[in-house]
Amino acid sequence: DGVVDPNRTYSGGWTCKRAGDPDVSGTWTINGAGAATLTGVPAGGILLASTCTPTEAALSTAPSADGSYYWDAPTLAAGTTQAGKTGTMTVTNTVLRHTGKLTVKKVLTGETAGYVGTGPQFRVDYTCNKKLPSQSDIIGNVTIAAGAAAVTLVDNVPVGWNCNIAEAPVPPGLLADASFAWGASSVSDGGSVTVASTPTEVTVTNPITRVTGNFGVTKAIVADPGVVKSTAVFTGTYECKYDGKVIKSGTWSVTGSGAATMNPATTGLPATTSCSAHEDSPSESGLIDDGWTWDKPVVGADVTVGGGGPVVITVTNKPKRVYGALSVTKSFQGNDNVLLPDAKVNGVWSCKVGSTPVANGVWELPAAGGTAVLFKADGSIGDVKVPVTADCTVGESTPSGIARATTQQTGRLP
Repeated sequence: DGVVDPNRTYSGGWTCKRAGDPDVSGTWTINGAGAATLTGVPAGGILLASTCTPTEAALSTAPSADGSYYWDAPTLAAGTTQAGKTGTMTVTNTVLRHTGKLTVKKVLTGETAGYVGTGPQFRVDYTCNKKLPSQSDIIGNVTIAAGAAAVTLVDNVPVGWNCNIAEAPVPPGLLADASFAWGASSVSDGGSVTVASTPTEVTVTNPITRVTGNFGVTKAIVADPGVVKSTAVFTGTYECKYDGKVIKSGTWSVTGSGAATMNPATTGLPATTSCSAHEDSPSESGLIDDGWTWDKPVVGADVTVGGGGPVVITVTNKPKRVYGALSVTKSFQGNDNVLLPDAKVNGVWSCKVGSTPVANGVWELPAAGGTAVLFKADGSIGDVKVPVTADCTVGESTPSGIARATTQQTGRLP
């Protein structure tokens, strides 16, 4: 079968005995199997009725280059000489083989709470490499369960053979959610095992890691230059939930625009965590003057933590103008009889913010007195809207026929 060299040389001795006669002995040798060549046989041959017994020289070299093969003790059979027959001594050599077994078990390490699989789920492949060209590799696999006792990976493998062991890709669906991940698996002895005469246990280890990420709040301000003070402070709260339960909550704060400070810190959150944010009402003291107020903030939608960079909720604040109203009241001091029927008085008005004009107009009232609304905060009069803190001037022109000088009043909108 290609294990033993067919031309291997075997040798030994022999001795023939017959009662009352001297023993006769010699040697034998042969290449391969068959009839050996004897030396020391007397010229007249071996006496009839002699019992001849062989011996064999020790087989000092293994039967094969494959070290799993070994020689059993030889079987020596005596022969008897008879008339008309050739007596035969027989030496039988038997080749035996050492075999061994590999067992395997699965071990999970790390974040094992994330493992939700049951039963055999992990396939382990093996290839035990042949020693001789005439042989065949032993190839196969078994599927094993995590945490269970070791099971047979492969049996009856020739001792001395090397087996390469590797784990197949882990099937999906064995982890609770995306916050858990498989690390690189490892096989004991680097996945290369030499078979021994006693069973060898192989351990396949799979680490489970936690996938985490960070969450933050960023402040954005949309405003004309100078409207929002650089010292404006914004605050709020946040809440993060994993698997439906709050795992972290706290406050955030930031001066001006940019990344907020989270208290407590929102790092190392499990992937799939959902976070939301809320803003406290900003203080009006962060605005340049009373002519401005904060519009309703725009808070970004809830975000879900992943395994990459941080996820951020942007909170945007925009100031808006506060508009005021202005009216002029006319009163007349004196005898009403001196006024002409339907006598009117009128004037002009103007408003500016700083040095920039923002609105102007005219007004008219009965000379006897009354009140005229020049503009309203909602802009419903002539679509005129004047910011609070604007400086407004109201002037009057003396009506014809009344000897009074022109007067003018100046004031700031409250």
